[in-house]
Amino acid sequence: MKNFLITIFKQNGVSQGLGAKLFRNFSWLFVGAAGRLIIGLIAIIYLARVLEPQGFGQVSFALAVLAYFILITDCGLQTLGTREIAAGTEDEDQIVGKILTIRSVLIIASLGILLAFAPLITPSSATKNLLLIFSVALIPMGLNLAWFFRGKEQMMLVALSELLQVGFYLAFLLALVKSTKQLFIVPIIFFGGHVISAIYLAGIYTRRSGLPQFSTSAKENWRFLRIAVPIVITLFLHQIYFNFDTIMLGFFRSETEVGLYNSAYHVIMAIIVINTVFMEAIYPTFSKLHREKPNEVSDFLNKTLSLCMIFAVPIGLAGTILGKSIILILYGTEYSGSTLALQILIWSASLAFIGANYGYCLVACQQQKALAIAAGIGTATNIALNFLLIPKYGILGACLATLIAQVIMLICEFKAFALKVSPTFPSAILTLKVFAAGAIMGLVLIYLSPSLNFFVLVMIGLIVYFSILWFLGSKQLRKLLYIKN
Repeated sequence: MKNFLITIFKQNGVSQGLGAKLFRNFSWLFVGAAGRLIIGLIAIIYLARVLEPQGFGQVSFALAVLAYFILITDCGLQTLGTREIAAGTEDEDQIVGKILTIRSVLIIASLGILLAFAPLITPSSATKNLLLIFSVALIPMGLNLAWFFRGKEQMMLVALSELLQVGFYLAFLLALVKSTKQLFIVPIIFFGGHVISAIYLAGIYTRRSGLPQFSTSAKENWRFLRIAVPIVITLFLHQIYFNFDTIMLGFFRSETEVGLYNSAYHVIMAIIVINTVFMEAIYPTFSKLHREKPNEVSDFLNKTLSLCMIFAVPIGLAGTILGKSIILILYGTEYSGSTLALQILIWSASLAFIGANYGYCLVACQQQKALAIAAGIGTATNIALNFLLIPKYGILGACLATLIAQVIMLICEFKAFALKVSPTFPSAILTLKVFAAGAIMGLVLIYLSPSLNFFVLVMIGLIVYFSILWFLGSKQLRKLLYIKN
C-alpha cells in the first residue's frame, strides 16, 4: 500500500518523501476513522434497534440541532488552526492560545443560546431535554486539540483520541442502554466519550509544551477569528446541507420519519467519513504545496480526484442495487421504509467524494471565500427544495433535495477552483473506463442478487469491478491501481 501511494504522488514533481509521509498520515487517520466508522456504526445500529424509530428519531433530531452549535464553538478555527500549524507561519503556542481563548467564549455563548431557545427549536419536550443534556458535550469538544496534532501531522495521536471517544461511547451504550427507558443516558455517555478524548490530547500537549496560555489581546483574537469566518460560513452551509432535512422532517412530518430517514443517512455519512479521512490526510500537504510549490497543486489534485472517482462510482451502483439488503441486515424489518432513501442518498455520497477534493484544496489555497460562495449556492438550493418537497413527500422529498443540491454544489466548487486556481478534473478517458467497469459490475449484481448471499455478492462485485477496470486500463491507469506489498 505504501508503494501504491508513493507511485501515485511521485509523478509530476511530488517527491517520494512526501508520498511516504502521506502514507503514514493516511494510515493512522484510516485506523482512527475505520475504528470510528465501525464502532460508531455499531453504536448507531444498536441505538436504532433498542430505541425503535421514534426514540432513535428523537436522538437524531437532537444531534442534528447540536451540530450547528458545534460549528458555532468551532467557528472554522480547527481548519484554520491546522493550516497555520502546518504552514508554520506563526508561533505554535500563540496559535493554541488564541484558538482556546476564542472557543471558550463561543462555548459559553452557545450554551446560553441553547438554554434560552431549546423549547422553540425542538418538536417535543423529550427532544428538548435530550438536546440540553447533549449540549454539555460542547465543552470538551470545543477544547479538544485534535486540530493541533493534525497540523503537526501526528495522525497517530488523532486516531487514538478518536478511538478512545467512540470506544467509550459504544461500551457504555451496550452496558447501560437497553430500551427507550434509558433514552436520557445516551447524551451522558456521549459527553463522557468526548471528555476522555479531550483529556488525552491535552495531557500530551501539556507534557510537551506546558499549559497553554490564553490570549488576552482582543484585537489579535478578533483578527484571527475574522480570518476563520469564511471557513465557518462554508462549514455552516455544509451542515445545513447535510442535516437541515432532518430538522424539517421533525417539524413537518414526525420523529418516526426522522428515525427512518436517519437510519439510511447514517450509512451515507459512514461512507463519506472514508473520503473525509483521505482528505484530512492530504490537507496539510495541499497547504505546503500551495506555499512552497504552487504550480504542483493542480497536478496533485488531479491524482486525488482520480482515486476518489475509482471508488465513488461502484459505491453508488452497489448501494442502489443492494440497498434493501443493507437496510434489513443493519436495522431489521422495522426500518424497511428506509430502503429508497438509501438508494437515492448513496449517489449524494458518491458526488461528495469528488466535491471534497475541490473544497479542501480551495481552503488550502486560501480561497475559502470562493468555497463559501459555492457552498452557499448549494445550500440555498437544498433549503428551497426541502421546503418545497418535504411537507408533501416526506422522506422521498428530503432525499431528492439532497441529491439535486449535491450536484449543484459540485458544479459550483469546480467552477470556483477553476477560476481561483486552475481548471482541474479527472481524465475523461479514466471516467469512461470507471463507468464501463461499474456498469458491468452492476449487471452482474442484478443477475446474481436473487440467488446469492449479500456478502458473497459484495465480494463478487468488487472482484468483477477491479478486474474489468484493470483490463480496460491504460498504462497510466494501471500505475494508479498498482499495489505492491
